[in-house]
Order: sequence, then structure tokens, then C-alpha cells
Amino acid sequence: MISESIRFVIAGYGVMLAPSLAVEEHLKRNEVGIVKVKGIEIKRPVFLCNRKENQEHSSTISQFLRIIKMQKSTDLPS
Repeated sequence: MISESIRFVIAGYGVMLAPSLAVEEHLKRNEVGIVKVKGIEIKRPVFLCNRKENQEHSSTISQFLRIIKMQKSTDLPS
């Protein structure tokens, strides 16, 4: 989906937000450009995906999830 959207931007059909890694080569070839907007902070959600039958996590993953959950609760508006 991202690569198709990038091709539409290259063809001149619009703009998009894309991960820097996805457009790195296109930037080198000057096929796309970067527009920086002052005062805008973009936050992306974090998803954990795993197999249904594999519900137990290692201690490292469990610790990571605790950190993420703590961070999320501190980001909530008052």
C-alpha cells in the first residue's frame, strides 16, 4: 500500500506521510521531496502482533509492554 501511494506522489497525484525508510531511495533520486511543518508532532501507534496460540511473552517483551503502557498513560490529556 505504501509503495503504491509513493508512486501516486511521484506521478503528481497528491501528497502523503511516509516512513523515511520507505522513501529513502526516491529522495536520493529526487523523485519526491520532504516538507517540514513547524509545530507539528506526529505520533504513531505501536501494535503488538503475535500468533493466537502463542500468548505468553518472554520477560524482555513483558518489560517492553509495561514501559509502553506506562508511557501511554503519561501521554493522556488531563
